[in-house]
Amino acid sequence: MAAPGANQQWALIAASASACVALLAWLWVGRAPGVRKRVVFRFALVGLTAFLLWLGRSQGTFAQSTPAFTGVLGGIVLLVVIGNLYSVRFCTACGRMHRNFKTLVCARCAAVLPRHGFTDEPRRPPLDPLDPLGRRRQSRHP
Repeated sequence: MAAPGANQQWALIAASASACVALLAWLWVGRAPGVRKRVVFRFALVGLTAFLLWLGRSQGTFAQSTPAFTGVLGGIVLLVVIGNLYSVRFCTACGRMHRNFKTLVCARCAAVLPRHGFTDEPRRPPLDPLDPLGRRRQSRHP
């Protein structure tokens, strides 16, 4: 027989999980400015990480492990969160999520995409095929 509060805890977990899925679905296909979506994505990742750490602590996962394992696990989670924040870019014009770094422009609105997920700075335009160095290398001999 489960404790009286156990059903409430699992209901909270199910509600949180469904809210995260709805939030991620909105981030994937919804339309909003890229700045707003980037902020929501950051909060969602930090919230999901905090939720997973709370769940592991409440289930006793960290109590049964060594401090070294807990530190390594925390470092891995931190690296995954930072990697996701870096690799996911949002179009500043229409807010579409892009995970492919090879694309220079948005597939939805053809706006120039940011360099990476931590900035709004657009990527530099592609180099001219006739002058790939952009006239940076000039002959020193007149």
